[in-house]
Amino acid sequence: MLTLINREFQDHVAYLVLGVLIAAGTVAAMLHSALWEMEEATAVLFVVVAVALFIIFCALGSAQMAGDRANRISSLLATLAVTRSGILTARVLVGLLTILLTLGPIIVTGIVLLHVLAAPLAFYWGVVLEVAATLFLTGVACYCVGLQMGWTGSKVLVLIGSLVLLSLVAPVLVIKGFGVEAIAVLLLWIAASLLRIWHTFRMVSL
Repeated sequence: MLTLINREFQDHVAYLVLGVLIAAGTVAAMLHSALWEMEEATAVLFVVVAVALFIIFCALGSAQMAGDRANRISSLLATLAVTRSGILTARVLVGLLTILLTLGPIIVTGIVLLHVLAAPLAFYWGVVLEVAATLFLTGVACYCVGLQMGWTGSKVLVLIGSLVLLSLVAPVLVIKGFGVEAIAVLLLWIAASLLRIWHTFRMVSL
């Protein structure tokens, strides 16, 4: 398993590097905005960065599966005494670690700044945890859409996948906000996506 994970990291390290660079720049901008009291600029930056990172997560999932279809990587790995489930598990773990390493620094910086600059509130930690969980799960949902998009060669289905992502994730955040309802919907979406990916990946001939 460690060998498979290492291979996935090596094959898709560009996405991790790009995400980490964006995260580092975002952390620096957040600190600068906090020191100079530029809250509006920080809000705009947050939206732009979130969209960019979610696109990267989607592209990572798509690249992992599209590369497999094009180069028949799983067919080769399957001859080396590894299972399809193991291959997919390694890919998903790499995706989750990439999301965590990218969003983690931004979320931690935001928590520290809120703790230092904002007045303490009774519901503070509950709100912080809900926002952090929603952001992480949104990233995972985008990644799952990428996995499904990459595994199909149909441009029509790719377009449908993109529309599904926009029609499900965006309204959840806009209408429900960063809360328990959004977390529940995202968890259901992620679970259904991973189940479908796991089923098709194991059953379709490689």
